[in-house]
Amino acid sequence: MLLVFGAVLFVVAALLSPPYITDKLKGVIVYGSPERTCYREWKDRLKDPWTAYIESSRIIVRTDTTSTLIYPVLETASEAVELIVRAKNEFGAYAKEELYCPMKDGTVDHHLTFMWRIRQ
Repeated sequence: MLLVFGAVLFVVAALLSPPYITDKLKGVIVYGSPERTCYREWKDRLKDPWTAYIESSRIIVRTDTTSTLIYPVLETASEAVELIVRAKNEFGAYAKEELYCPMKDGTVDHHLTFMWRIRQ
């Protein structure tokens, strides 16, 4: 009974909360996913990480040499996570950020991500 009540409370909180709270609730469920790992790699560079939320994400793959022209992150890895994140800037308005994390063997590579962050 307590488990059912907790699940109902979780769903209601997710539906009635602002986007950044809903994203935090979703992040608890999918904590180990490449999307969340990439978000944690970049979180400290955002002006207000508490209000940040993931708007969309996808895994991009290098198919040929022209894909590196569109996504320069694919020069260092054959696949990467692309995140579209919204977070408050210094004026209090939500700004859109495009974040990339190179992947190796299906997981986010921390070293390559750090080197990519330095290049930015």
